[in-house]
Amino acid sequence: MICAVNGVSLYYEVAGVGKPPFLLLHGTTGRSDSFATFAPLLAAQHQVYVPDLRGHGRSGHVAGGYRVLDFAADIEQFIREVVGEPCFVLGHSLGGLVALALGSMAPRWINGLVIEDAPLWLRRTTVQAGSQRAYDNFKGQYELLLESQDEATLAEL
Repeated sequence: MICAVNGVSLYYEVAGVGKPPFLLLHGTTGRSDSFATFAPLLAAQHQVYVPDLRGHGRSGHVAGGYRVLDFAADIEQFIREVVGEPCFVLGHSLGGLVALALGSMAPRWINGLVIEDAPLWLRRTTVQAGSQRAYDNFKGQYELLLESQDEATLAEL
């Protein structure tokens, strides 16, 4: 299903009929099917909503607005307009950060939070340094692949 929130189309899946509802939020580069194994188990007793965050999966991609607070504003509107009642929110990684922001921004729409593996320890300088290291590592491997046609060299990677 698709709904429009804050100028972006959010794809979501819904299953189950029980109360209270649950909302599952995926991590960075994830999408709703990240919960393909878990959601049906939860849907046996609860209504479960699983959206793709903006810029992920089958949701719309926009030029900007990819801060945690932007994702949280989208999900707050999603809860108000689609879920229609307070729910439990489970967030993994980025989804955990979004869930925490949502709990702070809109506590009346949240019955409880389950935060899994959210990178609460990150600071801007840590992220920048880690991103640069990851890029440098990837670039080195990419250049090695371009230089070499030897299968033995590729196998050593």
